[in-house]
Amino acid sequence: MTDELLQWHQTNGASLDWICIGSVSPMMVAYRDNEFRKQSVRETIAPLSDTQAEAIYFAARLIRDGKATAEVALGIVERVFDEA
Repeated sequence: MTDELLQWHQTNGASLDWICIGSVSPMMVAYRDNEFRKQSVRETIAPLSDTQAEAIYFAARLIRDGKATAEVALGIVERVFDEA
């Protein structure tokens, strides 16, 4: 494997299993697991109000983007939930 191929794989998110040996099984497992996680999140947030769900997404983005610590971001969520 060349550095160029590895870089292309990382940039494009291609499956090396598929490229190298033609196997789609790992991609299918990854897709299924990802769909399961998304469904779990949907079920978890379903009972929340739109404001509460948005507060959670906002906090997650703050943490992901390095704009706030988890403690600060979750403090925002806590205040939103206390007001509901």
